[in-house]
Amino acid sequence: MLNKSYDIINNPKQMVPSLMETGARSYIVNFLQDYIAIGTLILIEERGIVFTFEGSKRKSPLKVYLKVHNPQFYWKIITQAELGFADAYIKGDVSFTDKNEGLLNMLMSNELFSLFMDDTMQYSCAIFKSKDDDLKTAQLRKISSLIEKARVNENHEVLDIGCGWGRFGIELVKQTGCKYTGITLSKEQIKYAESKVKEAGLQFFRCCESALKDDGIFVLQVCQFHYMLPYQKQQNTT
Repeated sequence: MLNKSYDIINNPKQMVPSLMETGARSYIVNFLQDYIAIGTLILIEERGIVFTFEGSKRKSPLKVYLKVHNPQFYWKIITQAELGFADAYIKGDVSFTDKNEGLLNMLMSNELFSLFMDDTMQYSCAIFKSKDDDLKTAQLRKISSLIEKARVNENHEVLDIGCGWGRFGIELVKQTGCKYTGITLSKEQIKYAESKVKEAGLQFFRCCESALKDDGIFVLQVCQFHYMLPYQKQQNTT
């Protein structure tokens, strides 16, 4: 047209959910309307339907665009929760329009986690001895208990895969004097851990892939409670 060229954009594939998938989608939509508290989640379906979920704190800059390519996504979330989401993502049923600004970044935000965690920023279960214990006291008790059970001493080298915000490592080094290496995929967690290490008067060394050698012994595992439920179900069926 008048010496101008245009790229042809194909119509998106029409996504036609089954009755079961429609019911699952309805449930997920209702759930997200009540669940999203911070930022905005925008759900875009292949056939052009857009759902927008805004948290009560609308001034938050967090915004996620999630594109649904297959209605099976909703059914997987209903039946398998976070494992279903992971499966849907791996199989291409859902994708992020911008991974750097997307849900992964939101989930790893220190601001988000600090809303429901105490100063220790511990995500695994705490140990309460009485109903009067606050969360921080219970978390520090959990950390000390783990250190005692693992029998770590100053001659040991500890590799912590998934070290989170670093409080376990800080307490471990302070209590035992061991050499500690923590690994995390989150830039936010690293930033936070570096500042806390400085506050504790310890020295921080950046590590590399060479720490992940197969000649060590893994003796201690700390899991979040909700991750154990699918594992227990799997164990019961085998």
